[in-house]
Amino acid sequence: MGTVQVGAQRVGEHAIVIGASMGGLLGARALSDAYERVTIIDRDELPAVGEGRKSVPQGRHAHVMLASGQRAIEELLPGITDELLAAGAQPGKSLREIRLVIAGHPITREAHGADVMLASRPLIEGHIRRRVLALANVTARQRCNAVDLVTSADGRRVTGVHVRDRCAGDGEAVLDADLVVAATGRGARVPALLEALGTGVPRRIGCPSTCCTPAAACACALARSATTS
Repeated sequence: MGTVQVGAQRVGEHAIVIGASMGGLLGARALSDAYERVTIIDRDELPAVGEGRKSVPQGRHAHVMLASGQRAIEELLPGITDELLAAGAQPGKSLREIRLVIAGHPITREAHGADVMLASRPLIEGHIRRRVLALANVTARQRCNAVDLVTSADGRRVTGVHVRDRCAGDGEAVLDADLVVAATGRGARVPALLEALGTGVPRRIGCPSTCCTPAAACACALARSATTS
């Protein structure tokens, strides 16, 4: 693949993002400013806005878009905040209007807190996915598995992705790229692929908090407000 310089923005012809996760979608949006084409590869058939994905383990849980994340997404996708609010997302103050209890300790609710947004994961992700895939230079290959990474002759650089396209009868192909980004989450095969190439596995940084230990679990439930008729 070649490199093109147009002003100070375009740095390459083609970038591939493995995984249409929130990170993958927003990564593709950021890369769309620097690459002529961006291709998102995902093993699933992407659902309609508001529908969940079976590969997202916490997709049915309540979600809060924190203020800093909301600002960053708004910068990438101007108008997305108003779009989500119009679709049913609820604004709130993070400390005043949301009750937080961590390890049995209630967090003070005296502070006003920053503005946050509450919505379902399928609603947030669906609207972001719709906006990103509407970009002229971003495409998605659904039901497409990343089988292997392709490297240069000396093995020092990843130059593409070997894919199996289930939409095309399990046909296989090699997609060349200047940059490959892995955004497939905790179930990613990329560390194993890198190890097979002899590059070693990236160091995994764990969270010391008890909320991230194997013994911890997440649960949520829908409740009707006492003021709702």
